[in-house]
Amino acid sequence: MNESHICDHCKNLWNLVTPKNGGVIVTRAGGRRTTLAYVHESCKEAWAQNHSGTTFDALTWPSLEKKIRCTKCNGEFEVVGNQGGVREMRTEGVSCRYDNCGQPTEVRWRKNQSFFMRKIPSEM
Repeated sequence: MNESHICDHCKNLWNLVTPKNGGVIVTRAGGRRTTLAYVHESCKEAWAQNHSGTTFDALTWPSLEKKIRCTKCNGEFEVVGNQGGVREMRTEGVSCRYDNCGQPTEVRWRKNQSFFMRKIPSEM
């Protein structure tokens, strides 16, 4: 993030989001990276609560989201976690989050970075 952006939560034109006071929230789905929001460090929890009830308490800033579609039940869930600065990746097995499914799926994630899984609210 080299530019300044208006915060997607507080919309304060006099306090733009910069690398020193905030960051970008991104999602990855289908191999594509999509920017969801630019928010101040102080606004990230409030922004998250207004968008799917996400919280970032256990995450290092900035965070990353990946959407997974289950091949068995076709349900969609997210893997959310620390983006980190390490380029090296690991592959880890996860199970579908929907009732009576549990279909295993492999997720590629940055090495030494934690993540958690959650159902996507629109899919609940």
